[in-house]
Amino acid sequence: MVKGLLICAALIGLAFLVCHAAGLRESTGVLSGTYTGTGSVISGLAYAVVYMGFVILAPIFVLGAGALFLLDVVFARG
Repeated sequence: MVKGLLICAALIGLAFLVCHAAGLRESTGVLSGTYTGTGSVISGLAYAVVYMGFVILAPIFVLGAGALFLLDVVFARG
């Protein structure tokens, strides 16, 4: 379970890295109605979803993995 949470966090981080490296950040202006002439709604939405996953879900997965690991250590000794 701990390994799975860390893998999920790493995959979200990798997806964010790929989206950021591809330059999808510039497409997010479409979502607020400020079209800059580059990008599309789909690429802006994809970047926003991956960004939210990176900012919200990935830290929760890492903290959850740490808590599960500590609980495993405590109860394995008891």
